[in-house]
Amino acid sequence: MLPTTVVILVGLFALQPLGTAKIGRAFGPVMLVWFALMALLGLRGVMLHPGVLVALNPFYGLNSLQPTG
Repeated sequence: MLPTTVVILVGLFALQPLGTAKIGRAFGPVMLVWFALMALLGLRGVMLHPGVLVALNPFYGLNSLQPTG
């Protein structure tokens, strides 16, 4: 994964002199696929372990602000 990231970043900086419009046109679809993949993997993780949704309950955050002792 790291070599792929390095190749993408080197390619991005190599193409930078061509202008941001061309870079955006090239990397826009790549970013769309990336974020869609992250959403699907996150959704899969929540479906496998739905207990993580308890963390969205503000009670736990407020409870941690209470002084102890």
